Amino acid sequence: MVSQLPSRSGRAALVILIVLVSAGATSLYLWNQSRLAAKTDSSGEDRRPETTSTAKAATEVVLGETAKDEEPAETNELADARATKTAASGTAPKTGAGGTGGKKLLADWTTPQLAFVITGQAHGYIEPCGCSERMIGGYSRRADFVRMLREDRKWPVIAVDVGGLLNMERVFQVQARWKLEALVKGLARMKYDALAVGTEELKFGPQKLFEVFQEFKNVDPDFALPFLGANLTIIDKSLGMPLDYTIVERGGKKVAIVSIFGEAWKNEVDSFSQEELKVAGVEQTLKRVLAEVQQKEKPDLYVLLSHDSLDNSKKWAGKFPVFQLVVSAGGYEEPPQTPEKVGNTIVVTSGIKGKTIGVVGYYPQDRAQPFKYTNIEVAPETLSNQDSMTQVMREYQERLKDDYQNLIAESIPSERKFVGVDACKDCHTKAYEVWKNSKHANAYVAIDKGRKGQEKDFVSRVYDPECLCCHVVGWNAQSAQRIDGGFVDMMTTPHLAGQQCENCHGPGSEHVALETAGTDMAKMLASRKMMHRSKAEAEQSCRKCHDGENDINWEEVGFENRWKEVAHPGLD
Repeated sequence: MVSQLPSRSGRAALVILIVLVSAGATSLYLWNQSRLAAKTDSSGEDRRPETTSTAKAATEVVLGETAKDEEPAETNELADARATKTAASGTAPKTGAGGTGGKKLLADWTTPQLAFVITGQAHGYIEPCGCSERMIGGYSRRADFVRMLREDRKWPVIAVDVGGLLNMERVFQVQARWKLEALVKGLARMKYDALAVGTEELKFGPQKLFEVFQEFKNVDPDFALPFLGANLTIIDKSLGMPLDYTIVERGGKKVAIVSIFGEAWKNEVDSFSQEELKVAGVEQTLKRVLAEVQQKEKPDLYVLLSHDSLDNSKKWAGKFPVFQLVVSAGGYEEPPQTPEKVGNTIVVTSGIKGKTIGVVGYYPQDRAQPFKYTNIEVAPETLSNQDSMTQVMREYQERLKDDYQNLIAESIPSERKFVGVDACKDCHTKAYEVWKNSKHANAYVAIDKGRKGQEKDFVSRVYDPECLCCHVVGWNAQSAQRIDGGFVDMMTTPHLAGQQCENCHGPGSEHVALETAGTDMAKMLASRKMMHRSKAEAEQSCRKCHDGENDINWEEVGFENRWKEVAHPGLD
């Protein structure tokens, strides 16, 4: 049973005081009730670069703490072995099969009295881009892991997210609303117990966040995902979003989960008026809330979701040792296997972009070492796609299609226009031969039908600006915005589908006009010089799409090797 308590001054006993100092509050927009069924951050935290290594073994760390419970944990019976396709085969596990997760992940763990599933800082990643082989992460595989624990292992799971759902650089774009809806919808369908309001959610707009939350509630009165933020007031505390804390009763235990929005990112939201957003001090807020929770609820466990830097989260753990578990934002992209320990409190980070899932097992019968921790890589070798999350992606893409004209309404100005590869091929025949046999020529097909082997369950992304920007002509790859005259859709601009010449060389309208007229040699030569790209310039163009987010193999393979596939020097 999960009970949500309205935020009032003076809550004390949080069973899992999860200080959700998340980097942005989650704005929700539920647009169809029928479908609801079923970079370095500003704190200066160090973040490791994306790894391209094979899946890491899940190493657990056992940590001690005083506990009052003595119930013995049951021996865990491994789930039935499920068929798996290895990475070497190049084929993902069958949807719903669960990969090898039931057999391998946490295989040496006995059943805990409680299992905390810890995520956060998705930064816009509902699913990994998919443009590279073996990209880790994604809601769909995460859902398989949660399903495995609940259904196959029969573990009592408490799932929490420390916030930061959106991409900070794109929170003001129209697409952010629909992405936030999808991200929150996914958490709700995975039956998460708490979501911290973080920086990205707040940057999206406190009032807009509240409106989206209300739309979820209006469409589905049973919507049960608590938004937490004890030191946050959005419009008015009496409105009940975010809550100070939530109480979760599971596995015979009462857990208080508290969330805070911390000091590290407060300056990111200072521009909002006091009428829209108030951010109270963390220390005084925690004193007030803990007093109320302890008096009213008398929980067995306290969890803090701290949307703050790791250093600050450790500070709160030291000042408020009643918290047995602190989940922090900030930290590394892929967290270390060994958590921090402050006194008897363990402090873990959520990771970034959904690449990993933290798991904390609670074993109260072991007084010396009641908590066990591990960090699971969300990899295709061990986890499968779940239909429920594929449906979330499908609904999200349908929303983008419905709102597409608004998504592309604000384009980047450009005096020169795009003409498409057909206007280039008659003069540049050798370059055209290279291009037409490259993957670039089929880039649009990849987001419409999927990569080879993905076709069966692939959800088309042809109205998704974050995908279009690297798969058609005339979009800014980094901001995911259309440039004037760039690709619209296959009905309007079919000649600009695919990754073509002008994405590197620039819009060709002036060049084509001059060459066709053939009357002004000086201007023709100047135009040719302008369109020419050196190898160094070409590499910079490539990196706009082949960055660490979308091509995890780029650095390993190297530009020189990739260049051999598309090089087209000289004229015909």
